[in-house]
Amino acid sequence: KNEPATNAQYMVEIGSDMTSLTYGDYSEWSWWGHMQINNMMMSKPWTDPTSWVGAYTTIQQDKWTAIMDGFAGCPYIDVTNPYSGAYVWFRMLDPYLGLTDGFSEPTFFASTMGVRATTYWFGFRGADPETYYGPGYSTYDFVRLQLFRDVDVYTEVGRRAAIVCSGGTVPGYMSGEEWVAMSTARRRRLSAADAAPLDLDAHKELVADAAPGLSHAQVEHHARMLHESRVSHNKIDDFCAPEYEQSCLFKYTSGGRKGNDAYLPQ
Repeated sequence: KNEPATNAQYMVEIGSDMTSLTYGDYSEWSWWGHMQINNMMMSKPWTDPTSWVGAYTTIQQDKWTAIMDGFAGCPYIDVTNPYSGAYVWFRMLDPYLGLTDGFSEPTFFASTMGVRATTYWFGFRGADPETYYGPGYSTYDFVRLQLFRDVDVYTEVGRRAAIVCSGGTVPGYMSGEEWVAMSTARRRRLSAADAAPLDLDAHKELVADAAPGLSHAQVEHHARMLHESRVSHNKIDDFCAPEYEQSCLFKYTSGGRKGNDAYLPQ
């Protein structure tokens, strides 16, 4: 994360059309890189806590504990795969299904906690979520959170989640109920028969109405985030369907995004 900004651009270029798997470059680089990593990982037995695998397992447990404690008993969302893997897979809970309305970003995380994550709409590969999770579920009702950053990041995510899930508000963000009110109004406007695209000013109005305690700068920040997410969704729908190839998704989402963590203006 703290490497030069050019490294993020390399990731975008790797996912582009000319350096895609089809042309073999990415595959060749991955093969040699995987061998280097494998040699490093296998240099000590995995049972040794000072080995790469042993230490990584302990660190991942700490990350999982921070997330599980923070989201315990949350009325809005729960974890479907506790202590399993390098990704947390969340699902929204009834009656909050359908309030996430875009491909690119779950607004519950961004609006209430300032956490950037992704929906998991692409992971179903044509399957119907209702088959596995019951009536009312759509592909937008799931969130994938990677666990590749420092432990302190997930300790902070867990801390913010505990505040939101217990009915509180993280300073500068929306409460859970304010997010519900904003998202419900947003969905109603998007689904209206004569709906026009929601521009930045429309998002400012939605945020200000739902969360009157936010400052002008905070309303601007939330509205811009929601608007950019919607623009990304529309571009994916217009230019990437029906194949939704990696190179296209990288082009119109935040693939390769890097930089310092952004803090909300006070």
